[in-house]
Amino acid sequence: MPDISVQSPQVPLTQEEIEERLCPTCKNNLVFAEGCNICIECGYSGCTAG
Repeated sequence: MPDISVQSPQVPLTQEEIEERLCPTCKNNLVFAEGCNICIECGYSGCTAG
């Protein structure tokens, strides 16, 4: 039986979508945890002000 794998087409992200996933302080990837975007590199949190 032939191996049939279905791959969904990947839609490229816009520049705005890419920037939303990056830390505004150090430009590393943000991780979504406990309802907040958090940078594991510098400690930035999208849920805290200041």
